[in-house]
Amino acid sequence: MELLDFHGINRTGVIHFPVKNMVIANNTNGIDGVRQLISSLLKEVESNRFRGARVIGQPSYAIGETSKEDFLKLEEVLTEVLIGINVSGLCLYDAFDYIHNGEIMDEKIMMESLKTHSHLLYDNSLFKIQL
Repeated sequence: MELLDFHGINRTGVIHFPVKNMVIANNTNGIDGVRQLISSLLKEVESNRFRGARVIGQPSYAIGETSKEDFLKLEEVLTEVLIGINVSGLCLYDAFDYIHNGEIMDEKIMMESLKTHSHLLYDNSLFKIQL
């Protein structure tokens, strides 16, 4: 949020929604816990007269806050949670780390994540993932 403020970007429609909370909800109550958390976000968004929400997550940050295993468990259920509700998800993968270091974004994370996503946004184009 500080970066938005620094650049003078209006953050009226921006809500900080910690991914760690989704991981904890998933570990505690499974898919129902994640659904409940996303539903509460959607209610908050709709109460501010928005018709839906876009959840944008950075997997390398999420993994750093939790663990690779917990992140992958969340990835397994997240797409199913978003089906049929006015919420879309976008994951920002750290390709630099994957290509150069592989410290956080390793082969397993990338391949398992591809299995749980329906589309890939690359070079301003949207592609359906077909494994």
